[in-house]
Amino acid sequence: GLPEIAPYFITVDGIKDIPKNTEGELFLMESQENRNKYDEYIRRLQIHFKDHDNVKLLIAGKNIGLANNIHRVIENLPPETKYMYLFQHDLPLVREINHTDILVTAEANDKMRLVGFKGEHPIKQPCGDDITSESGIFYRRFKQWTDRNHFVRVDHYIKDILPKVTSVFPEDNMHKPTRLNCTYFAPYYYEAGKGDPYYEHTDASERYGFKLFERVKRGELPYSSLSKVNIMIMKQEGVNITELEKYKNH
Repeated sequence: GLPEIAPYFITVDGIKDIPKNTEGELFLMESQENRNKYDEYIRRLQIHFKDHDNVKLLIAGKNIGLANNIHRVIENLPPETKYMYLFQHDLPLVREINHTDILVTAEANDKMRLVGFKGEHPIKQPCGDDITSESGIFYRRFKQWTDRNHFVRVDHYIKDILPKVTSVFPEDNMHKPTRLNCTYFAPYYYEAGKGDPYYEHTDASERYGFKLFERVKRGELPYSSLSKVNIMIMKQEGVNITELEKYKNH
């Protein structure tokens, strides 16, 4: 349902300066090797999209985080833009979404400010105010705000969301307002969050589970960078912690 000439903004976050305390710091850190990889990635992106007039690359250079990248996109949107999709690079869609239905339903319902999609986790805490579209697609609000793949009114981001955001990830700041004011902030979930996932998490930044373990094994990341939460999640996902601890002094 999306027009072929719809503008696409591809944000490329940058490399992170090495902090004094590296515990829990899992994003790509500044080094000559990483800088070379980053520059080559940018070069290939520019070549790939050089003939796509509706694609604009927003390159940060330094690590500024998701929230600031969203800021940059909104600053570059044509002023008449009413809605936008936000898709994260490692959350590829695996099921078809009826964009036309979402758009028509949002136009008919001002209260539909943000539409989320089910991922690998169940959607919990419904808070009512259901909508059934003319074509029969069911939308339900949940007290589960998400900055993962979603459809949203641009003015909702500008007026209601970004002024509250101080964290790298908007959802860190939006969970509490959503719990306190479900009827305004809670996202509607496409098909009420039921059925199979609409996207999968490929963990391209390798910050979880076995992918994180492999980074430690390869020597790309010291064991000391892992936080207690990192290790807990790795254990939950089946990583052998005894094997992991062999790399404590590497």
